[in-house]
Amino acid sequence: MSPSPSPPRPGAPCGNRACRRLAAAATALLLLGAADSGLADPQEPAWDQEKVAGLADALAVSLDGIVNAPAMSDKQPTAFQDRNLHAALVDLKQMAQAARSLAAKLRAGASPEQTQPIFRQITVTREGVRMYAENTEVPASVQAKAANAIVTLDELQKYYAPY
Repeated sequence: MSPSPSPPRPGAPCGNRACRRLAAAATALLLLGAADSGLADPQEPAWDQEKVAGLADALAVSLDGIVNAPAMSDKQPTAFQDRNLHAALVDLKQMAQAARSLAAKLRAGASPEQTQPIFRQITVTREGVRMYAENTEVPASVQAKAANAIVTLDELQKYYAPY
């Protein structure tokens, strides 16, 4: 009977399957966060059309940065993970396009009520990305880009919470 493997040292590479799956799940949560973190400010910010349009533009840029990161084209360890990464990238591209559309409509004078369906599309697609990312190995170099996208999306969520 062999002794059970010891847990990896902090900062040590993770080689076993369970450890890689845990790292992938943690990365997925980081990649696009939980859909409703419950951390919204108790008082919603006043609607600021130009600021919300700027946040939508910033979200599109952040998402494009993730999609176009060279590490995102790396081969995954399994075909299943490759398919999930491809699906996540497709969803990220859709989110970026929706964010650009949201910004354009806001700059054209559309109201929060008129643009809310576009924002809802972004949040629904976010859930798909999170589910796909849980089954992939997201490169560490992408994690900072994902953190920026999360912050921007959470900031945008504050403006759409009442609608």
